[in-house]
Amino acid sequence: MIRRTIATILIVAMLLCCGCTQQVAEDTVSFGEDWLLNTYCYIKILEPGKDEAIKDCFKLARSLEGELSKTIESSAVSKINKAPAVTGFNCDDPEFVNAGVVLGNAIDFEVLSGGDFTASIGPVSNLWDFTSGEGKAPAEEEIQNALKVVGTKMIWINEDGSIEKAADEVQIDFGAIAKGYIASQCANFLRDSGVQRAILSFGGNIVLLGQKEDQSPWAVGIEAPTREHGDEVLEERESIGMVAWDGASGDLDALANGVAPAMSIVTSGTYERYIEDGEKIYHHILDPKTGRSAETDLVSATIIGPDSMQCDALATIAILKGSSAAQEFLEEYKSVSLGQYEYVLITEAGEIIKSAGSNLI
Repeated sequence: MIRRTIATILIVAMLLCCGCTQQVAEDTVSFGEDWLLNTYCYIKILEPGKDEAIKDCFKLARSLEGELSKTIESSAVSKINKAPAVTGFNCDDPEFVNAGVVLGNAIDFEVLSGGDFTASIGPVSNLWDFTSGEGKAPAEEEIQNALKVVGTKMIWINEDGSIEKAADEVQIDFGAIAKGYIASQCANFLRDSGVQRAILSFGGNIVLLGQKEDQSPWAVGIEAPTREHGDEVLEERESIGMVAWDGASGDLDALANGVAPAMSIVTSGTYERYIEDGEKIYHHILDPKTGRSAETDLVSATIIGPDSMQCDALATIAILKGSSAAQEFLEEYKSVSLGQYEYVLITEAGEIIKSAGSNLI
């Protein structure tokens, strides 16, 4: 059994003024929606006449999905997965540039996380079906065989840009990082197109761009994690609180370059995508060390920061590590990133653990 819902983040009063009482007039915005990345997505620009920019942005997102999805036969990822150990592919090739960027970042997070995060999870994730509604837990023998080609140093990028694998059977899966990369690339596209203020919602990945015209803060609600909402519409779900952002701080690179800053709010959780096999529930966040759902005391991890790809990976790492180790890891990452990345963690017991600068209200 599986229940999947539109998103793991609630947009709470997304276009409201500071007091959350006055909504922006519809004729002052441009809006578009689509279904891609296996989720409902929308873009709302707080400027009129931007419909073409939104269409072009979704076109870019679909193109990037076509390069980074392991389930699309013609994608760069699929070609890498089918290739022998010496793949013959190079990150300088336009066809593999985006896959190379994501792979390089995934390898960095693999090292930083001590192997809790890895793009080489493909052989294990292929065994689990969290989408059809008929998935069952794979046999232990299947998992152990798959784990032989999963883990650290299973795939790498050589100095000349060539992509190489430790064995022909190594397969990559960017499911924990690609959506964030695509969201950030789309935000950059809109910014380069002259858009000054917008919201991009790609399922559990939200990107806020720029400062609202009245300079009131953006407010994004974090959903109370539960498996019980079924078909309940997004607006009716409960929130544990809202993350506020002033639209003008936090994105150091953007501020240094004099362009509209961006802020991402990305949530990963164990409660949205799962299967029930007998009396056992298996969630979709797989531990590359066991090949099974991560044994963790966290049900939700939200990361707030300027780059959606980093937020995406960090949220998954937090779930994999569990509350205590996640706090230590995220505080260290926050220090290294000059305070740009904040977090809100929710445990199975309902405890809310947040960083000092998370602005959870």
